[in-house]
Amino acid sequence: MLHAMDQFIVSVSSLLLILISSAFFFQWFNPVKPNSQSIYHLFSLILFSNAASIWVLLKAIDFHGFSIDLSILFLMVSLYYGGQQVGLIALVSLQVCQGLFIYQSTGIWHAMSYVLTYGVVFYVIILLKKRMITQSISFFILLAASLLISLPLIYFIESTSHSKETNTLQFILIHFGSGILIHASLETIRAQYARYHQACQEADVDGLTGLYNRRKLEESVRQLLKTETPFSILMLDVDHFKHINDIYGHDQGDAILRQISELLRTHCPDSVIVGRYGGEEFIMICPNLQLSRSYDLAEVVRAASAIYNYQIKDEHPVQITVSIGVAYHESFHSKKESLQDIVQDADRALYEAKRRGRNRVWYHPMIQIEKNEG
Repeated sequence: MLHAMDQFIVSVSSLLLILISSAFFFQWFNPVKPNSQSIYHLFSLILFSNAASIWVLLKAIDFHGFSIDLSILFLMVSLYYGGQQVGLIALVSLQVCQGLFIYQSTGIWHAMSYVLTYGVVFYVIILLKKRMITQSISFFILLAASLLISLPLIYFIESTSHSKETNTLQFILIHFGSGILIHASLETIRAQYARYHQACQEADVDGLTGLYNRRKLEESVRQLLKTETPFSILMLDVDHFKHINDIYGHDQGDAILRQISELLRTHCPDSVIVGRYGGEEFIMICPNLQLSRSYDLAEVVRAASAIYNYQIKDEHPVQITVSIGVAYHESFHSKKESLQDIVQDADRALYEAKRRGRNRVWYHPMIQIEKNEG
């Protein structure tokens, strides 16, 4: 009995380690799923699934000659957490590995019974999962369904045994207990990962406007510099913002900044990185956008702000203008490495726009050609 308990601990721990590794490597818990997956990703998944299938079969639990492996649980959990693609690969891997193993040890009919059982479990789980309403209990319903489908397999394999009822009960208890432990562990990890992901997002977001903060802007610039990607920078400043705060109060000034943020979200393409640089200054980083097109985007934002009806509490809508400085940066022509350094040219252009009367766009070439020494 102690030997079986040791095997149980090793088998469950091994399966849990396999599933955790798969969850992180193949991003089961990632809120943003990739639209497409590379051949390398798919090939890695197939290799991993085949290795996991063989390992699960090798780490079977022996009860006085009755062997219990956790292959059904491996299939069910892979499908539940990883989705249909992961589940399908796990299904084929188990069918091939288990089928060959059983065929060599007992015969074709036993092998076919395993292959058929895996296929039915896979199909039923997909059908039930689509109809589940309460996510919290769906795992246990699917687990129970998987075990019920597997019972004829146990009776078929143990048809000549005098302990088939005992073996069947052991099969159910082992799988249900293992399923509870694995599900609780994966749910705890998923909750922690979700909190970590949310914390990372919040660390990159300005609390007032919901746009990216200065830290995220600096990180984006470093990445563009690292990949030598040319980009434009638009630096926006709200005209006479101090006057707005003095008349309407700082709370209404904050409301204006939030409305400007919404305006920027509306008029900037998805490829543009928009953030609050500080105070009433905003920055738009435009990867692979030439100076002329960046100037056009800045003019669109400026014109939209000029005609926008900004809402002030208990007041009529007010008109607020913005000034924008535009600069273009080609990474391979510059030694500048920080957002603050790179923003200087955009800041000079913004200063010029202010000096020329505000409510306008001004640009500054940001290409620096290194001179040959000597």
